[in-house]
Amino acid sequence: MLLLSFYDLALVSLWIVLLAGISMLMSLGLARSLIIASLRAILQLSLLGFVLQKVFAATDWFWVVGIAIIMMVIASYEILARQQYRLGSIGIAMTSLAIVLPSLLVLSQIVALVLELQPWYQPQYFLPLLGILLGNAMNGIAVGLNYLLQQIKLQPPQIEGKLILGQTWQQATQAIRKSAIYQGMIPMINTMNVAGIVSIPGMMTGQIMAGADPLEAAKYQMMILFTITAVAGLGCLLAVSLSCYYLFDQRHRLCLERLQGH
Repeated sequence: MLLLSFYDLALVSLWIVLLAGISMLMSLGLARSLIIASLRAILQLSLLGFVLQKVFAATDWFWVVGIAIIMMVIASYEILARQQYRLGSIGIAMTSLAIVLPSLLVLSQIVALVLELQPWYQPQYFLPLLGILLGNAMNGIAVGLNYLLQQIKLQPPQIEGKLILGQTWQQATQAIRKSAIYQGMIPMINTMNVAGIVSIPGMMTGQIMAGADPLEAAKYQMMILFTITAVAGLGCLLAVSLSCYYLFDQRHRLCLERLQGH
């Protein structure tokens, strides 16, 4: 495996500096965000590498579970942070459930039935797989949920008109919910469509560069793509369904006061 020096990383980071400079010249307003995001990435990944070194050397399951809980909490927060409109404190619970439940269900299948890990909490497998699932699935959930809340905020007359005609909230929001789930799924569907033709995905690239057999690396990448798509789809479906349920009362009236934002 090829080793990278700090000089190598500094050399590559010059492209970020160049991009920030172009942003300043064109007044795009992205320079500060680029620099801050880059510094955060350096700090966070370095800290992660240091922590994982310690965790991999340990044999206790509670370290793995503790880190997994932190990862899931941060993923839930990031989903909420990307919303123009929010559901208040109840939104934290719903988005957490939407991303945690599918992630744990799918991850448990991989750990127990596919990889057959013994013990199940081997950190060098468990944590990277969980990170891949959370990192990719939260993007789809965030996109789908943001679309749903935007449309409900923009279309109360249409929704209430359907309710007045006798439709249930499920019927009145059916088209919006379908579109929200569709929007959330599109990124992963596009990723699968171009995998192996336009792009060599991250896990496969990493394994090949580490010296793994390309066909075995391709198998692992297929597994990851399928599981990420499953978590994103199930999570988006759950987030959209729970959010709609919360925005209507027992008499099928739209409660826009529960929707926060501008």
